[in-house]
Amino acid sequence: MGTHMTQQAGSDTLSTPAKILLIDDDAQWLSLTSDLLAETASDFDVVTASSLATGRQQFTERAFDCVVCDYRLGDGTGLELLTEVRDAHPELPFVLVTSRGDESVAADAISQGVTDYIPKELIRSDFDDPTESVLDTQLRKVIRSYRTQHALRQEREIKTAALELLTTMSNQRELYRRFCALLQDNYGYGGVWIGTVGAGGRIVPRAISGCETYVQALISPATGATGSTRRSAP
Repeated sequence: MGTHMTQQAGSDTLSTPAKILLIDDDAQWLSLTSDLLAETASDFDVVTASSLATGRQQFTERAFDCVVCDYRLGDGTGLELLTEVRDAHPELPFVLVTSRGDESVAADAISQGVTDYIPKELIRSDFDDPTESVLDTQLRKVIRSYRTQHALRQEREIKTAALELLTTMSNQRELYRRFCALLQDNYGYGGVWIGTVGAGGRIVPRAISGCETYVQALISPATGATGSTRRSAP
């Protein structure tokens, strides 16, 4: 696994902050690791849990971009949580932290779908020299990969849904409406609209989703708006 690559901390920050669930039953280690990430990774929002039960509860109640979990916990193991995470989110990054003597669990972890594993010895070196942190480098790597794959999968699903609309719907007005809703729901746009050019170059809205006031202001005579089909996402 890619646990030996280091880089200058903070030189490769994520485009949007990531929420990390950090689980370890060693209170001192949990505090040190949380502080390390706070120091080296301003793009991480770290939530901590000191047991398997607490970690399970946090995971159920919130949405995370990555789970970082110690293998040995007082009330179970990280592999138990991994099974539950994979049932709910098959591709969510899950990084297992192993102590000396736990190397044999790596094979089981990989077969159960762990994204990566990091020995505690490597993280301990981060405490001594946080300017080159193995932990935050590796977390950014798996989170960025996850987000890229998620975006590509979403794009494929949207294209498939759009193609299905185009090939199965004969009602043009309903087609426009559902296409606007599809874009708004999947891309998080504040609003989407489709229009055509009518007589005298006047823009005629055919479907509007979430931005009615904006579109009305845009096409009012005072704006002098002209043009071809438009889509807006204010």
